[in-house]
Amino acid sequence: MDDFKSQEAMRCGSCGKETTAKSVNMTMWMASGLVVIEGVPAQVCEDCQEQYYDEATSSRIHQLVLTGFPRERMVREISVPVFSFDKTPVEEKL
Repeated sequence: MDDFKSQEAMRCGSCGKETTAKSVNMTMWMASGLVVIEGVPAQVCEDCQEQYYDEATSSRIHQLVLTGFPRERMVREISVPVFSFDKTPVEEKL
């Protein structure tokens, strides 16, 4: 994974700005609910925040998906608050 971080910046395919190597968190909705993968190496556009992953990283993510995110690989659980878009604070006061 360090190989990706050492690569030179690339141009963003969305806006054309330069990317920077960063460690990001990735979220996915699966049948079982929301899943978070922490510490994913990526090239991130400084302007539009588009994220790019190298082939090895994409392959590891795909493997987690294919195996159904095995519980023995889980490092921790988090609680996530959920809000309804239909009920905004302004509408609640009316």
